[in-house]
Amino acid sequence: MIKSPRLNITEKEPVSLIRDFSIFTDYLKANRISLAEVNSYISKTDLYQLNLLMTKPEILSTEKLVRVYPLLNFFYHLVLSGRLFVKVTAKDGKKVLEPDQRLKLYEALTVTEKYFFLLETFWTDINWINAGKCLLKDMNSIFDVPVIVAYISGMRPGQTIILKKTDHLSIEYLFSKLSYINLYLSYLGLLDVIPDERMINGVNSRVFYPFSISANAFGIHMADILTKYRHIPLWNLPFRRWNGEYKAVPGTPLPEDLRYREMLLIIKEMVFYKDRSKILVPPRQTKLSEPFFLPFKNMFASDELQKTLPRLENNFHEGTYVFKIFLNPSLAT
Repeated sequence: MIKSPRLNITEKEPVSLIRDFSIFTDYLKANRISLAEVNSYISKTDLYQLNLLMTKPEILSTEKLVRVYPLLNFFYHLVLSGRLFVKVTAKDGKKVLEPDQRLKLYEALTVTEKYFFLLETFWTDINWINAGKCLLKDMNSIFDVPVIVAYISGMRPGQTIILKKTDHLSIEYLFSKLSYINLYLSYLGLLDVIPDERMINGVNSRVFYPFSISANAFGIHMADILTKYRHIPLWNLPFRRWNGEYKAVPGTPLPEDLRYREMLLIIKEMVFYKDRSKILVPPRQTKLSEPFFLPFKNMFASDELQKTLPRLENNFHEGTYVFKIFLNPSLAT
């Protein structure tokens, strides 16, 4: 008897990510929206309309149009970092979002392949410092992410953690510290989040206060693979470029001068996990780039996860470059 796949992804299960993202991209295609002049972001009017179309819209009064729309912010950075849409300058001088040819390639994927393309874009291509409301305070905080992902992988389905402790050596503190990352992980189905009452009352939109996080079976399985094979400091390209690697390849070993940070991560795990058996084994590092979805394939039906979009590389283009240097007249003697 053939064993059924362990996991299944539809447009609405385990989360409505694929359905809502399709609504988002369809809206962008149909409306060719203009971006705000100050920050090149989607206008408040369009955000308000898009929010109403989502499966679980943010509950907003008309007086609170300036409030953050975290799901839409997530989608905005996914379409740009995944190059499904590009910013172009219209005839009137305004910047608009136009679909790239890659959008058709994305739309031809299976639902499961779409999910993994979005997960890969989030994990590998989005700059977590610049993604809207500051997912991380600084790039070094990215080393906190593997700790909470590993912790999720060891939870039981339905297990809930109330995030009330302020002890800096508690896992509760670490979840709270990672702010909007908790919410983004929940959009991907990796955990369930209940916001703190401070979020409901709109105290500070630049910080997300989670009241509790809960584990689910889908997220536990996914977190286990992410922990073992998709260690985010190895896979997030903006982080690696921030550290001076111009042509970093996702998943390949960090340069020698960054290895000490991996040791600090192991020390941190020893603090958080009193049970030493839960300390992470150093993640497998790929010598050559491999498809992001590869270690997840056996968790799904064979025809559901076979391909993704080609990766975009920042290649150096050979040629002759002319640099013009002008002497400041005030410096002349």
